[in-house]
Amino acid sequence: MIDPALAIGEEQRFEELSERFGLRLFPIGEFGVGDFFLGMDEYGVLYLLAAWAFRLGAPDEALENLIKGVRGVRMSAQDQDGRS
Repeated sequence: MIDPALAIGEEQRFEELSERFGLRLFPIGEFGVGDFFLGMDEYGVLYLLAAWAFRLGAPDEALENLIKGVRGVRMSAQDQDGRS
C-alpha cells in the first residue's frame, strides 16, 4: 500500500537503513501486511526494506516487479549508489 503515514514511528529505522546503504531513504508505504516497508531514495528508485534492502528500480518498473513477484537486486552495505 502506498501511504507514507504507515511508517510513522519508524524514523530511526529509515535513518539506520539510509546510513547502512549510503542512501537517503524515505518511506512511501508498506508491502506484505506490514512485513516490509517501501522506500524511495533521492533518485526516485524504489526499495523493499526490512533489515535488508532490495532495489526494485524506477517507479514504473518497481511496481511491475512487485505485481509480478520479480525479486529486486539485494543491496549490500557496500553499495553506495542506488541509482538503477
